[in-house]
Amino acid sequence: MNTLTIHIGADHRGFTSKELLKEWLRKQGYEVIDKGAKKLAQDDDYPDFGVAVGEALSKDLRSRGILICGSSLGVCVTANKFKGVRAGSLTTLFEAEHAAGSDAINVACLSSNQTSMTMMKKILSKWLETEFEGGHHLRRIKKIEKIEKKNFK
Repeated sequence: MNTLTIHIGADHRGFTSKELLKEWLRKQGYEVIDKGAKKLAQDDDYPDFGVAVGEALSKDLRSRGILICGSSLGVCVTANKFKGVRAGSLTTLFEAEHAAGSDAINVACLSSNQTSMTMMKKILSKWLETEFEGGHHLRRIKKIEKIEKKNFK
């Protein structure tokens, strides 16, 4: 059993993908907390789910987040408004590995319009299995944390 908690959220464009990924992640042994949408609603707004996952992560930085919208960009911008959150739009296996290994990205943002379910699973597997490398990458993360301390008083 994996002890990592994953907060997952999606708007109407990512809702179906979220539902499928929730079950897949649970089968992989992750604890999954659904931050919405709880039902398919064409008039929901992606910032609501970016906020829900961003807030959850900023309170528990040992967890990870996954956000899905049409482009991945809206939820990514929203989640990055929270202290300690480093959200990135992941579209390739290279980006997934680099995001985890070099940039310590803790929220994976996915595009339901451009990424198949098969590819989403591959991206998430690579991202979740890749360890942060530390070293000179840690120096860069520390610089980001200094900016956060200055801007999130």
